Amino acid sequence: MQVVDQDERNVTAWLWLSGVTGDLEERAICLENVLALEPDHDVARRGLELVHQQQARLWTRDGIAAARQGQLAQAYELLSRAVAYDGQNSQVWYWLGQSTEDLAEREECLQKAVALAPTDPLAARALAEVQRQRSAQPPVVEEPTVQGDFMGFATMAEHYATDLAPASAEVVTPTDDFANELLCPYCGTLTREQDRHCRACGNSLWINVRRREGHSGSWWILMILQVLATLGSILMVVGVPYLLASLLKGGAPSEFLALYLGQPHHLAPRVAQQALALVPRLTYGILIFWLLLAGFCLLGLLARWRAVYYLLIADAVFTLIYSIANIALAPAALSGTMICAQGPNVVLSILQFIWTLKAQDDLFTDRQRLLLRLDHDAKSALVCLERGQLYFQRQMWALAAIHLRLATGTMTEALAPRLNLALAYHALKRDDLAERALAEARALAPNDPRVLKLAAKLRRKKR
Repeated sequence: MQVVDQDERNVTAWLWLSGVTGDLEERAICLENVLALEPDHDVARRGLELVHQQQARLWTRDGIAAARQGQLAQAYELLSRAVAYDGQNSQVWYWLGQSTEDLAEREECLQKAVALAPTDPLAARALAEVQRQRSAQPPVVEEPTVQGDFMGFATMAEHYATDLAPASAEVVTPTDDFANELLCPYCGTLTREQDRHCRACGNSLWINVRRREGHSGSWWILMILQVLATLGSILMVVGVPYLLASLLKGGAPSEFLALYLGQPHHLAPRVAQQALALVPRLTYGILIFWLLLAGFCLLGLLARWRAVYYLLIADAVFTLIYSIANIALAPAALSGTMICAQGPNVVLSILQFIWTLKAQDDLFTDRQRLLLRLDHDAKSALVCLERGQLYFQRQMWALAAIHLRLATGTMTEALAPRLNLALAYHALKRDDLAERALAEARALAPNDPRVLKLAAKLRRKKR
């Protein structure tokens, strides 16, 4: 940005600026500036074509979504933009026709959709219906029976509900193989909304999703309190032998520790009896138990286990009761010491109870249906590439494909995403799409060993 501010005719700066901005409109402006300075710049020309294709895909997706929701004006505006860049897409013409209330314009759009996809029964049916309405005197326009419904929607739903998804109310768009969110994110097979596992690949279609992705302030406060509670438990376990050694003057702290752990010691019988009278072995065992519990809760809090929520609540309640009981039942000689020792535990347990309730969303998860759609934050090519590679590693081939194909649409010189996209299509048994992605990779690096290896793999599959 600093370079182009000072030198508006710097072709290299405009070209590379188009590669680092995540906004499609800004990228298009940068590439248009390159072409204005160098009309024959091949990289900028191909890049601008890809940007226009991606813009058309986004407008098409948003336009179809708006049309399905009955927002016809918004759908018409978006699809009109899309058709300017993608006039050979029958899907765009079909939905553009469904978004206008003018029968003549609708007929024209549907005629183009049928011309581009003669075998598509949906466009043909919709065209026949529009022509029937136009021939009627006066023209009859059916009112929608449900909110967001319009001409052709019920026909399309009925067609695909019969042929593709008997138990699903989702609609598959005619030309996008990955438009239905109910397709399995792994193998791309159509599933039903109530399915727990994909009937084709057997993978689970439900996952646990944290209610809060990051850490809240309540979680951090709870972590601090749990660290203090753990340190307090350590202090109690270690401090009791030192306290008894100071009071009874009969041995080293290690001897009293051995006494409580049931190990051999050199304490006089009288001193041992006095020690057990002041702090019974059961009491010391409870201190060790609370230390272990506090340590476990600390680890569980770091790992954000749901069970730790209930343990922390129980720990806070029992620690409060135990600390108050120790203070109330302590011998007179130790009453002041016990108040100093247990007082902080009383305060910490109350605070722990309060902040555990506030940190519930940090520890709880909800069951969520896996759907075949872009991640909500996948708004740039780099994020799409990152998510595509992640899903590729997890063998979620369909999810990997929809993210990688969006990334490759703007990353014009990137080889690895195209290879992974081809492999994802191959795993989905869509070798026609795999060949297309491979062709793009071959155009970038025809002699790259990875390209040659993938080409050989696809040839073997054909044989």
